[in-house]
Amino acid sequence: MAPIALVAGTAALILVALDTSGSAASMARSPTDRPDDFSGAQVHLIYALPSDGADRALDTDGTAAASVSNFQGWLKGQTGGRGLKVDTSGGQVDITFHRFTETDAQLAASGINLRNTLESKLRSAGFDAYGKLYSVYYDGTGPHDHCGGGAWPPGLPGTVSAIYLRATFGSGSTCYDPYPSRTGLQIMDFAILHETLHTLGFVPSCAPHQTRAGHTSDNPTDIMWAGTGAWDPSVLDYGHDDYFNAGVPGCLDLADSSYLEGGPPLPPETSCRVPRVIGLTVRRARAKIQARDCSVGRVRKARSRRVGRVLSQAPRPGTVGPVGLRVSLRVGRR
Repeated sequence: MAPIALVAGTAALILVALDTSGSAASMARSPTDRPDDFSGAQVHLIYALPSDGADRALDTDGTAAASVSNFQGWLKGQTGGRGLKVDTSGGQVDITFHRFTETDAQLAASGINLRNTLESKLRSAGFDAYGKLYSVYYDGTGPHDHCGGGAWPPGLPGTVSAIYLRATFGSGSTCYDPYPSRTGLQIMDFAILHETLHTLGFVPSCAPHQTRAGHTSDNPTDIMWAGTGAWDPSVLDYGHDDYFNAGVPGCLDLADSSYLEGGPPLPPETSCRVPRVIGLTVRRARAKIQARDCSVGRVRKARSRRVGRVLSQAPRPGTVGPVGLRVSLRVGRR
């Protein structure tokens, strides 16, 4: 694999090549998160489009599934067999399809804050489960020379990482070009893993070689490297002195992450995080609300064609409050 020129801003990956296609097996399309094979910390995959985006079916043609398989295989080779806890259902990677209500131009207008905008929209759509991170293959454009973005807690909190498949770099090349066949690890696989690691909090500011808001400065072969020149990712934590088995006292270490296989379980949620229940029956809404340690408050009726369905809720989805926080509902009636 040829080296990749890279410039990095705040938790954002800027690539000069993104070469992928795939043929791995995938499940049929689903607009919802399917029932999980396991509980607790996990990374959920999403293939998302703007409202006017052309659907390349990367969730069902095997591309996204192959990408997951590739980055998991590489990561396990670096960690002694420990991959990310990727959300599966029925033994297969669970990839959700989501189409935003906004156009590509409307979303791209967010500029370098595009990742923040995608996270806000996805939270409103109900992708806000406790313990889940969301890695998004966004088939839309993005800010020029940026092929992805991630959160970087605690400085930039969030649960969404994304790569922008139709963004451009350099003289106008796109960040993703489909090919008729796929062999070996691709730059897209490194890109989504890079952004996901950012969203897990890496590289922490206490790491000896941390630079440029979540990257390393010591060697361009490090998957989390950023600097002037070519990026040639092939190593997880070059020298093991920054973020994996680094042994830096009091510093976040990937080896101890709940999101890495073999890692400790997440602590139980100690607050109510209000879920989105609009469109659900009262019974399903009540179950979802109680599952988040919230409670159902006043239920009002309003005339609507959507009889028996939740029309609105208060407080809004994503609100965090004390355990037992009451969520009021307005439900349709004849």
